[in-house]
Amino acid sequence: MTATPDIPVIAVARRTATDDLSRLIHEIMPLINASMSRGVETRVVHGSCLQGSGFCTRPAAIQQILLNLAMNADAAMPHGGDLLIETRREPDSIRIIVADTGTGLSDDALQRIFEPFYTTRPSWGLGLCIVRTLIDELGGTIRVHSEMGHGTTFQIDLPV
Repeated sequence: MTATPDIPVIAVARRTATDDLSRLIHEIMPLINASMSRGVETRVVHGSCLQGSGFCTRPAAIQQILLNLAMNADAAMPHGGDLLIETRREPDSIRIIVADTGTGLSDDALQRIFEPFYTTRPSWGLGLCIVRTLIDELGGTIRVHSEMGHGTTFQIDLPV
């Protein structure tokens, strides 16, 4: 039995080393797009030079982070909306921004979203806990900004 090229996560799961973030995102986008509800538009913007940045990571972890954040964004946009994934090089990090135009989060939810089993919808409540754990393992940080009725933005900084 041969692996199908339609499942990009499997193809990159074994690589560990310096990776091109734009390629990692390109490889996971078919899965993200297939997971989005009707009316959700995705857009990827690659900022300043990422190639040759010395970015060393676990590709499958980056892709799992992006997939989990995208699925949460989709759930927050039941009537459609926009999902933006943006990357750029900062002086000491690679920055990934995942922003949606969804319903946003309350202040209480913002305080608890990374807790295991905390959820505001029918789900296991593990997606953002996994995101936080993976980012911690990669030595990075995550920040969240949300406004009710205007969407949520996650900012991830990973060391180079």
